[in-house]
Amino acid sequence: MKSSAEKINKNTEVSYLDAHLHLQDQRLQAQLPSVIARAGQKGVGRFFCNATSEDDWTKVIALAGTIPEVIPFIGIHPWYADSVAEGWRERLCLLLEQQSCGVGETGLDKRCPVDFTRQVALFKAQVDLALQYHRPLVVHCVRSWGPVVDIIEQEFAGESAPPVMLHSYSGSVETMRRLVTAGAYISFSTRLLGRDEKKIKKVLVETPVERILLETDSPDQLPAEWMAKGERAYNEPMWVADLYHQVAQLKKINVEDLKVSLWDNGKIFTHAAASRR
Repeated sequence: MKSSAEKINKNTEVSYLDAHLHLQDQRLQAQLPSVIARAGQKGVGRFFCNATSEDDWTKVIALAGTIPEVIPFIGIHPWYADSVAEGWRERLCLLLEQQSCGVGETGLDKRCPVDFTRQVALFKAQVDLALQYHRPLVVHCVRSWGPVVDIIEQEFAGESAPPVMLHSYSGSVETMRRLVTAGAYISFSTRLLGRDEKKIKKVLVETPVERILLETDSPDQLPAEWMAKGERAYNEPMWVADLYHQVAQLKKINVEDLKVSLWDNGKIFTHAAASRR
């Protein structure tokens, strides 16, 4: 019996996909061409690049315009919910009307000091825009699973809803199952490469392959062991290839089959960019 990798069209290029990162981050700027080149040498062929504040929106869109492999997402991270400028929603709407991009990264985070009520209001506003423009949504969630899951179950369950991704997943198996039932995709980051991440590895094993995505969250989420040794200053998208091999071992599947499955999973998040590709 042929594997899924053998069944795909020979003319279809399947690469590693970094499902969430921040190429616009200042820490990467001085070496960005080299960062992209190193990722390409490892076989990484697509990057879902997420803004975190309004200051990032045009930077992310510009990167997508110059690097064909970049898929742009623009939004406001909960850490910046207390610094949004008046009129942000209208400006975001205008960009969504003019550009092919998803909405993100947005979400909720009880770990940060920003007023939670403001976070919720900002998150719901961006959820509404994703639904209004039928754009993929990328969600950040830390210690806020109740309200996040409730919103996703209410707004995104159903075949007509746009796709939604929970990036750098850190919740429980039970929460993952609720999200998957609602149609969400679960993205695991390179923190999974750490030796002590037993909880999240268990969740990964229980997550259906057809709902998994993998990411570096570059330049963040560098495995603790690497930071302790001082081997690297920041995370890079090339390390998503190592993550794929780790996940293939944990899921007990062939890494080439995993690449095909996750490439297919990621396609639904690129439809907003189809007009420019």
